Amino acid sequence: MQHVLRGLCVEALIELSDENADWKLSFNEFLKCLNPGFNPPEKKCALEDETYEDGAETQVQCNRCVCACGNWVCTAMSCEGK
Repeated sequence: MQHVLRGLCVEALIELSDENADWKLSFNEFLKCLNPGFNPPEKKCALEDETYEDGAETQVQCNRCVCACGNWVCTAMSCEGK
């Protein structure tokens, strides 16, 4: 599941790896976020007064959502007629 969360948390990973906060990764900063031993801090997601761990899944209308780096990442399907 960790590799899936990494894909969903690209912006957060770049922010964590960007040591000088210029939103441009140097080669060394880039290598840091690709290192298999690099583990970003886990953040929880909130939904309806509940908190959820990274990797938690839920459904909102007809879309599936995954908690990733403190944010819900959801599919964007049209729910008309469902």
